[in-house]
Amino acid sequence: MEYGGGMQEFYQNVASDNTVDFQTTLVTVRLTASGVGLSGGVAKYYASGWKTIGTTDGNGETTIELLPLNYKFRMEYGGAANEKYQNVSVDPVVLFTAQNAVPTVILQTSAGGGIADGVVQYYASGWKSFGTTDQYGVATKDDLLPGTYKFRMEHNGASQEFYHDVSTNAPLVFETVNVTVRLEDHTGNVGNLPAEGVAKYYASGWKTIGTTTGGVISLELLPLNYKFRMEYAGGALEFYHDVGNDPVVVFQTVPLTVSLQDHTGAVGNLPAEGVAKYYASGWKTIGATTGGLVSTELLPLNYKFRMEYAGGALEFYQHVGTDAAVIFQTTEVTVALQGCGDVAIEGGLAKYYASGWKTIGATDSSGLTTIELLPLNYKFRMEYGGAANEFYQDVSVDPAVAFPVTQFEYVSAETVQYYASGWKTVTGSIYLLPGTYQFKIGSETKYLDISGCSLIGGAVTIQAVDSQGNPLSGVEVSAFKPNTGGVTMGTTDATGKVTATLPWYGNGIVFTARYAKSSATAAVNVAAGLNPNPLHTFQTTVALIEVRDCAGNAVQGTAVTYFISNSGGGNVGTVGPSGLVSTELFPGTYAFTATINRTAVSAQVNITAGSPVDYTFVPTVVEFHHTLGQVSMWQNNIGGTVFNGPTYIFDGTYTIDFYEGNTKLYSMPLTVVDGTCAIEKSMLVLDLIDSQGNGLANGAFKYRFGWGGYTAIGTTDASGRLYHSLDGPPVNTKVTVTYNGAAIEKEQNVATNAHFVFQTVPVTAVLNDSGGSPLGSATFEYRYDWDPKQPFDGAEELLPVKTKITVHYMGASIEREQHAGTAPDFVFATVPVTAVLNDSSGQPLANATFEYRYDWGNKQPFVGPMELLPVKTKITVSYAGASIEKEQNASGNPNFIFQTGQVTSTSCTRYRYDWGSYMPFTSGMELLPVPTKFSDADGPDVTATPVAGGTIDVTCN
Repeated sequence: MEYGGGMQEFYQNVASDNTVDFQTTLVTVRLTASGVGLSGGVAKYYASGWKTIGTTDGNGETTIELLPLNYKFRMEYGGAANEKYQNVSVDPVVLFTAQNAVPTVILQTSAGGGIADGVVQYYASGWKSFGTTDQYGVATKDDLLPGTYKFRMEHNGASQEFYHDVSTNAPLVFETVNVTVRLEDHTGNVGNLPAEGVAKYYASGWKTIGTTTGGVISLELLPLNYKFRMEYAGGALEFYHDVGNDPVVVFQTVPLTVSLQDHTGAVGNLPAEGVAKYYASGWKTIGATTGGLVSTELLPLNYKFRMEYAGGALEFYQHVGTDAAVIFQTTEVTVALQGCGDVAIEGGLAKYYASGWKTIGATDSSGLTTIELLPLNYKFRMEYGGAANEFYQDVSVDPAVAFPVTQFEYVSAETVQYYASGWKTVTGSIYLLPGTYQFKIGSETKYLDISGCSLIGGAVTIQAVDSQGNPLSGVEVSAFKPNTGGVTMGTTDATGKVTATLPWYGNGIVFTARYAKSSATAAVNVAAGLNPNPLHTFQTTVALIEVRDCAGNAVQGTAVTYFISNSGGGNVGTVGPSGLVSTELFPGTYAFTATINRTAVSAQVNITAGSPVDYTFVPTVVEFHHTLGQVSMWQNNIGGTVFNGPTYIFDGTYTIDFYEGNTKLYSMPLTVVDGTCAIEKSMLVLDLIDSQGNGLANGAFKYRFGWGGYTAIGTTDASGRLYHSLDGPPVNTKVTVTYNGAAIEKEQNVATNAHFVFQTVPVTAVLNDSGGSPLGSATFEYRYDWDPKQPFDGAEELLPVKTKITVHYMGASIEREQHAGTAPDFVFATVPVTAVLNDSSGQPLANATFEYRYDWGNKQPFVGPMELLPVKTKITVSYAGASIEKEQNASGNPNFIFQTGQVTSTSCTRYRYDWGSYMPFTSGMELLPVPTKFSDADGPDVTATPVAGGTIDVTCN
């Protein structure tokens, strides 16, 4: 039965009772405290999930009908909950009892005294109020279910929490600790500082503990981690501190020293002391330095410090906890009164403004005066010649304060005066501070603006300097006014200047400067009054020409010149170890020529100011490796150049000649292309000579490197010699000569031996008879390997290689291979060949005839003994109508012996061979051992073969 989430089961025999009854039980859930029912408790039970029974009434009870099973019950009250299992079939009353003893929470001091107004809470489905401690530090609550709760005590803005089992009946005690806050000096002592500090802590906002007394103050706090704060001398230091672990909170000051140093880092050398301050809730004075130093104690914080010195004040931040040495350093300020070119002006009075104008001093003979100042931005003033100039300058960025002056000159026959705190006469060249002055030139009065390096009135000055800015003398200067005419101003002097009065003025006056065949022009506006002095400066630039090979090596000895159309040219110089030559020219385009070893190359070069190298000539280095005499080249109208080792030349097409003494051995063309770094040639001398040293024509030469392919060189003429150049340095080279069908290859290190000599040997061939006498009718041929045979006349010059010679004699041939280098003589010999026909008893038969042949050649008569070549030879004997041919190697067996066999018969009268004619037969005849047909006069043939050296008997039918 399933009901109310529960399920009950039992067995029943329905045969005896077919009514199955399930009955619920009335379950009562009761909540009591000290025997009194408590209302408001929510009762639940667990059956396939939590299910609510109801809320307890005034008697503390609520009921439900349930199947009689074991359930888990739950009571929720006051935010807490208790659970228990109970079998309602055994006991249908489920009792939950609240705590009997009253839970108590106490807040007390470290000395055990009660602390009032502590706020107590407990956690049960959220924080709930437990109460506030009374004057004895006690708070109670009497309706908590038994169990463990989290309690919280709030005191002085802080809160502490504990878990507590109220079933134990023991009170929960929160105890504070006595926290002592100390303000110590850097030695760790209290009471030595010139003022007290104010101590605070943070707990739900900042709370003041109080002002220290003798550097100490105390307070009771819950044992927690607080942020503490000490306010002292305008500063405030904060940090966290867990008073439960350590109730003593220590704040300690650091001793800091403020120093005022000069630019060298030394103290006490400045002419006055400074006043040190720091900012902490307003500026506070540390004090005036003594010997550049002043000290104080401060909390270790980041402060803004200030030094007041000589009317200026410098400020910066510094954390004295990290670095307690606060250093202010002055800067040595140099005030200069100088003209262009660092011309020193003595007697200028320098001042600066800092809380009023203060005098630095008068400039000395170097035009300088110095002072130590804090690195700030000041207004500086220079008073000179009755005038004054002012400007601001930050000496922390640039401590060199420069007041420029202008050199002034007026060319006039009248008296020239200017006004500056009174009228002053201009005599020659003077210096003035920039500004507008009133001038009197004779009776004429005018205002002139003075500025720049130098001004001149009544005349014009043109200057010429070299590339380094040095005065350049000897420069011719002229002036031209378009549509008017021109004048020559003159030549610059040792100062690089020329001054002249022009007959006109205006805009676009063209000045021309000429130097070393070069020239420069400039269109300049010429004022009627003052003009800059110089009005214009012409500057030459360095024409820097470089001659180097591709490896960057200086090509010493190269001559460099330049040429200007319609002007001419000049010499730049000869290249030395630096690889550079230079000359001073006005910027422009010039034709530069570099010459070395009678070869030259030219280039149009645009010379510009500031170019590190205007142009680089790169010659080609040419080297011939050879074993000949002199190597040179000749150029018409120029001369010859001898190549002794690596030689630099410029691009072009040349003829290279090789000499032995005064005899020209060989000439070859050489083309040098611009951009080619190096040309290296290894010269080969190739000779083909006979055994007597005479040159041989028709020797074909070729070469290769290693196992690479061959490159043809050429064929010798009657001299037997060839010359050939290889590209690159000398290396191991293989040269092959082919002559009369044979070839020989030699490998030599050309670096040590570039002369390849091939020599033939005298090769002979003869055929002797067996007695050693020459046989005149033999013919000869020769070949190499399996090449076609060529006629050989018996004595020829051939290469010393393996050679095959064939002798032809009496229809036979023998070929023999020998190395002609070690065995150049080919000797052939015949052997005496004999032929005989013996009868069956071994006696010679006189009527036999003989022939010989080789292979299947035609037969020739043979009359022995006969001198024949020792080869396989066939000899045929003919006797009594039959023939037999025998082949033997005459070399090992020159004697041919034939033998007949005896034939007897009492019935045969004739014989024949094959289908030939019958010949008469008589018993006892000697016949050759070949198949023979025997018969009587009219009977059939009987074939029988005689046995050499034996006897057969034949019967004819």
